[in-house]
Amino acid sequence: MRKLFEDYDIDGSLIYRVFDNYDDLSAFLDDFDQDVVVKPVGLTGGKGVKIVGDHLKDNEEAKEYSKEVIDNAMGGFAQVIIEERALGEEFTIQAFCDGEHIAPMPAAQDHPHAFEGDVGAITGGMGSYSDTNGLLPFLSQDDYDKAVKIMEDTVKAIAKEAEPYKGILYGQFMLTADGPKVIEYNARFGDPEAMNVLPLLKTPLCEVCQAIVDGTLDKVEFENKASVCKYIVPDGYPETEHAGELIEVDEEAIEDMGAKVFYAAVSLEDDGIHLSGSRALGIVASGETIAEAEKTAEKACEYVKGNVYHRRDVGTKALVEKRVAHMKEILN
Repeated sequence: MRKLFEDYDIDGSLIYRVFDNYDDLSAFLDDFDQDVVVKPVGLTGGKGVKIVGDHLKDNEEAKEYSKEVIDNAMGGFAQVIIEERALGEEFTIQAFCDGEHIAPMPAAQDHPHAFEGDVGAITGGMGSYSDTNGLLPFLSQDDYDKAVKIMEDTVKAIAKEAEPYKGILYGQFMLTADGPKVIEYNARFGDPEAMNVLPLLKTPLCEVCQAIVDGTLDKVEFENKASVCKYIVPDGYPETEHAGELIEVDEEAIEDMGAKVFYAAVSLEDDGIHLSGSRALGIVASGETIAEAEKTAEKACEYVKGNVYHRRDVGTKALVEKRVAHMKEILN
């Protein structure tokens, strides 16, 4: 993806290098005067990325972790990506693609840290929210449009390099003082962000899919509402001792409140629903405001019983205002 951006002069990329040996990596970091992000090349369930200033003390610790990634072929590849650390607020835009055109979805913001207050290990996502008008409290229409333009340019570049890409493009961005920067793409829906936006989809999904196949994709409509998703996980996740345990989910009570249940890493057995070691289920609610959706989602979480945990702060006024204040600080 980074190479594609270079070849087609697409905005929004970051300084990066890919290494398969420690010596070259160490020499690069010795000369690099910015904090970095370390990413295994392969898939690690959303748990492999480590950031200097967050999970790593300095670039020396980044060297040690990078060596661990290479030596253990973490994610299935004995390679590591080193990128400059982008400062700002992360957000996600997903889009339907027909190979030439894209139809973007409302923006959403994930919360990858395991525990309240944005602390703890990076996970696959502990919850997310979206706002009205497809934006976010810290994301302007102009910045949203810039991110969508980056995605459009990407799809056009792919079509020149290979077969036109038809499907879902998931763009994870960082809003920085220099505008939106792409952190990564995925060729799928976002988890948990898809749970925020798909319940708001007004255009029938089968029509969207047919338009993708036919290459006739046009604007896709969504309800103008906010939404909040909270993930229920085993206590201690991502390191948990409760895998295999039985939990109780009162679906009827949750749905009576106007919320939805989306099951994830659980198993249905004769005696009920059992946890795995990963995220169990998402509770999603929508409303006229983020606050309204959060209140419903939080209340609905009470109807899941067992050795489980969720981030109560996802979508709360205090955490949203923290995001807005952080972005103002970055811009100033």
